[in-house]
Amino acid sequence: GGDVEVGYMALQKTRVSEAKKVFLEAAVAYAERDIRQAFGLMQEIDDRAIPISMAAQFALAKSMVFSSSNLERAAGYLQTARRLAPGTLIEEAALRRLIRISMATKSFDEIGFYIRTYIKRFRNSHYFNDFLRNASSALLKSANEADMNVIPDFEALLEDLPQRQQVQVAAHVTKHSTMTGKRELALWATNHALSLIQPIGKLHTRLRLYTIAASITDKESAPA
Repeated sequence: GGDVEVGYMALQKTRVSEAKKVFLEAAVAYAERDIRQAFGLMQEIDDRAIPISMAAQFALAKSMVFSSSNLERAAGYLQTARRLAPGTLIEEAALRRLIRISMATKSFDEIGFYIRTYIKRFRNSHYFNDFLRNASSALLKSANEADMNVIPDFEALLEDLPQRQQVQVAAHVTKHSTMTGKRELALWATNHALSLIQPIGKLHTRLRLYTIAASITDKESAPA
């Protein structure tokens, strides 16, 4: 997250051994989003040589580098980052990325665990709305591809949320589950959102339309 120009100045003016210089070079490549260069440089770094004060940050950065080529390894570095920096922004970022990786690898059993852990530990985070979008998308994807009943997972997700955020999540689920033909999930989410808002306004009308659309989709897909 630092200014890459500082990295260039350090490379030019700091006298360090070649073994230590690779740390600076990797940091600069990572800051410039040169993933290929950062990947090659980080391969040269022994994780055990990282100072404990930097180990969690390094693990998080390394997970980003590996996320384009090896999701399993990226997840391993995220777990390391969580273990080394519990309760910090690093653990929070690691959990949000683990949800996305679990979605990409179809590790559906893990998604619910990471969601519950995040809510328990980072309920008041500035990034909580971003988390809600990722969590909702992950659960929707698991319902679409695993054909599993995720309503209990959504109920757990919404349980302790304020009304505004419950409506936000339920409306998101209504829209995407209707579009993908998940009638049961669409109707549950719509009914949940409608129970929390006044029967007026654009959102109420839109939710009612999604209810009709889900019902029509179900009738059209039924055998004659």
